[in-house]
Amino acid sequence: MNFEILNLKKYLLLPLLCCACCIEATTAADPSTQPAESAPTISDSSTNTAQPETQSAALDTDAKKEAKIPVAPTPLETANLDSIFTSVTGGSASSLSLDIPEMVRMALSNNSDIKIQRLEPELGQTDIRRALGLFDPRFGFTSQYSHSDTPQNAQQYVATGGQTTQQQLTLIDTLEALLAQIKGEPVSTNVTPQYTDPRIFSSQEYDMLWQLGGLTPLGTQYSLNFSQLQARNDINIQRPPSLFYPEYTSIAGLSITQPLLKNFGPAANLAGLRIARIQKKIGWYDWQKQMITSLSEALYRYFDLVYAYENLRVRKEAVTASRLLEQQNIQRVSGGKMRPSDVWEAQASLSNNVDLALRSMNNYIEAQNSLKSVIFTDKMAESGAISRIIPASSLEVPNVTVDRAEFIHDAIANRPEYLEIVSRAEQEGIRVRYAKNQSYPTVNLQGNYGLTGLEGEYGSSMGNAFSGQGTAFSVGVVVSIPLGNIEGKANLDAAKLREKQAQIAIQKAITAISIEVDTSVSLLATSQQQVIAARDTAIAARKTATAEEKLLEEGKATTFEVVRLQNNASESQSRELAAIATYRKNVVRLAIARGKLLNELGISLQKEALQTAMPGKRNNIQLPQSMQSQ
Repeated sequence: MNFEILNLKKYLLLPLLCCACCIEATTAADPSTQPAESAPTISDSSTNTAQPETQSAALDTDAKKEAKIPVAPTPLETANLDSIFTSVTGGSASSLSLDIPEMVRMALSNNSDIKIQRLEPELGQTDIRRALGLFDPRFGFTSQYSHSDTPQNAQQYVATGGQTTQQQLTLIDTLEALLAQIKGEPVSTNVTPQYTDPRIFSSQEYDMLWQLGGLTPLGTQYSLNFSQLQARNDINIQRPPSLFYPEYTSIAGLSITQPLLKNFGPAANLAGLRIARIQKKIGWYDWQKQMITSLSEALYRYFDLVYAYENLRVRKEAVTASRLLEQQNIQRVSGGKMRPSDVWEAQASLSNNVDLALRSMNNYIEAQNSLKSVIFTDKMAESGAISRIIPASSLEVPNVTVDRAEFIHDAIANRPEYLEIVSRAEQEGIRVRYAKNQSYPTVNLQGNYGLTGLEGEYGSSMGNAFSGQGTAFSVGVVVSIPLGNIEGKANLDAAKLREKQAQIAIQKAITAISIEVDTSVSLLATSQQQVIAARDTAIAARKTATAEEKLLEEGKATTFEVVRLQNNASESQSRELAAIATYRKNVVRLAIARGKLLNELGISLQKEALQTAMPGKRNNIQLPQSMQSQ
C-alpha cells in the first residue's frame, strides 16, 4: 500500500518539475517574461495534471523557435565601381568609340615611327637625283682682261717683230773701221751694236671662254668650247704689217675622250644610279616594315583593350551576382532558413569580386593608355581631351583556312624583309660588275677638232671661224696599265665575297620565313582549339552555377558551393575572353608571316602614293586627306 502511494506521488510531481524547469529557462532567456514581485501562488494539488503538460510543450516549442532565428547580418558596404570608373577615366563626354578601321587610320596619321620611316623613300629619291647629277651637262664661262709691259731680250724682240738689217750692220762696221784708222787703233772685225735700254713690249688682251661639257652613260667625256680674244699690242698697232687693230680671234672646238676598257659602258657609269634606285626600293620596304610593326602593335594593344573592357564587364557581373546572393541569404537568415555564416560567405565572395573588378579596371586603364601611345599624337596625349577609349569592335573568332604552301609563297612574294634582302643582293651584284670594270687597264681614245677665225670685230671673226677660215684636229690613244693590279683584283674579290654573303642571306631568309609560317600556323591552330575549349568550359560552368543557385533556393545546396561555382563561371568567362584575344593576335601574327597584313587591312603601297585597296574589300580604309597628299 505504501509502495503504491509513493509511486503515485512520483508520477504527480514529475510533470510539475518539468513545467517549473521550462518556466525557469524561458524566464532566464527573456527577462521581460519575468513577472513582477507578488505573493507566491500555490497550485491546488487537486488540479488536473494534463494542463501543466500542455503548457510545458508550448513553452518548449517557443524556446526552440527562438533559438533557430538568429539576428541577420547587415549588408556589406562596398565601393561604387561606376563612380570610381568615371572619376579615373572621365565622363562619357571625353570618351572615344573606336573600331579597328578607325584605329588603323589614327595609327597611320599619328604614329611617329611611321612618319619617320615615311621619309626613307624620299631620302632614296635624293640619292637617285644625286646619281643622275653625274650626267648633268656642265656649262662654264670665263672672262678675263690682262695688261702687260714686258722688257724684251733679243729673242723676244725678234719674236715680236724687231729686226736688224744687213745694210745697217755693214754701215756700222764701216764707220767703226774708219774711226779706228783715224785713231791708229787696230780694226775689229766683230762689231756688235750696243743698246743701253731693253725694248718694252706693251699688250692688252680681253678673253672670253664658253664651255659645255659632260659625261654619258657610255663613259664618253665631251667638251664643247668657244672663245673670243681681243688683242692690242705694239705689233698690231702698226699697219703694215698688222691688218686689224685691235685683232679679234674666235675659236670653236670639240674634245671627246672615250674609254674603251676601264670606265666604259653602263656597268661602270650607271652603277651608282642603279644602286640608288634599289636603295629607294629598300626605303619603301623599310617603310612597309615600320607600318606592319606599328599597326600590328596597335592591333595587339587594341585586342588587349577589348579583352580588358570585356573582362571588366564580366567582373562587374560577378559583383552583381555576389550582391544578389548576399541579399538572398540575408532574407533566408531572417526567415530562419539559413545561418549567418552563409551571409558572411556571400560577403566574402562579394568583397573578393569587387577587388577583382578594381584590378580589371586598372588593367583597362593601362590597356587604353598603352593604345594611346601608338595612335595618338603628342598633343592629343598631352591635352587629355580623350580620357576613355571604348572599343567598338568585339572579340570575334574569324575562320582562317590554312594552306602552308600558299602561305610560304605569299611570304616570299610580299614580305618586305625578304624583298629587302633580295634587293641588297642585287646591289652587291652591281658592285661586282663595277669592280670588274675598274680592274681593267685604262685605254682611252681622244679626239679634238677646232675652227679659228680672225677679223677686226667680234661678229666677223666668229663668222670666219664657222666658215672654216682656220681648222685643226687631233686623234690619239692614252693607255695606262697598272702593273700587278693588286688593288683592282682585291676590290673585285671583296665584291664577289659580299655578293656571296648576300646570296646566303637570301637562303637564310627563306628558311626563316618557312619556320615563321609554320610557327604561326601552329599557334593559330592551338589557340583556336583553346578558344573552343574555353568556350565550352564557360558554358558548362555557367550552367552548373545556375543549377546550384536553384538548389540553394530549395535548401538543397550550400552557399560555399554556390560561391565556388559562381567564381568558377566568372574565371571561365575571363579565360574565354583571353583565349579569343590570343587567337586574334595569332591571326595578325599569321598575316604578318604571310606578308598580307597591309592587304587584309585594306592598305596598298603603289609607287609614290599610299592608297586604299579596291572597294568592297573587308576592313577597307579610307585614309585621311593629309595622308593622301603626302
